[in-house]
Amino acid sequence: MGATFSTRIHSVMGRFYTEGVAVLIRGGALIMGDQIVGYFVPGYAGRDHARRAIETGIDLLRATGNTTLTEPWIRVKHPWLNVRPP
Repeated sequence: MGATFSTRIHSVMGRFYTEGVAVLIRGGALIMGDQIVGYFVPGYAGRDHARRAIETGIDLLRATGNTTLTEPWIRVKHPWLNVRPP
């Protein structure tokens, strides 16, 4: 189980980083470090930075399958949030 589990985790995390960073860059985020964190500051993302941040968050949920009726390939959810996005 060890090698198979490790391979699966590596695959899922790799996919998450690849897709997550692509979504954030398309949305105009500034990426810093090795985490999936996007900074939507006016000087970089533009005057509509707040709207772009929200839309990019929704796009990230879509990219991970969290806006469909089927099970997502990786669950992205805040622990206290019990609603599914639009």
